[in-house]
Amino acid sequence: MPFIAVHIARGRPLEKRRRLAIAITDAVTEIFELDRSATQVLIQEHDRDNWAIGGELLSEKQSSAASQLPDLDALFKKPIAKPVPKSAAKSSPRKATTKSRPRR
Repeated sequence: MPFIAVHIARGRPLEKRRRLAIAITDAVTEIFELDRSATQVLIQEHDRDNWAIGGELLSEKQSSAASQLPDLDALFKKPIAKPVPKSAAKSSPRKATTKSRPRR
């Protein structure tokens, strides 16, 4: 039974935390081929005054740092299979042509 603990800075809305829990659950259950009810996600929030990155408290970082956070939707989005062009699908694979070396 997977148990995932996530630490985030306090202040994210409930809907964002809900989406995070769903995305993590979906990823884990797909990878481990488990029932959704077997996966537990614990989200722990921490005050920005108690969390530092690179020696600088999050509460003192500029607001531009928030834009550097990864997009959760893009992070947990399933890759879309690219269609194979018809011309490539019909053509047979070519064998590499190499010149044989003369024997001595």
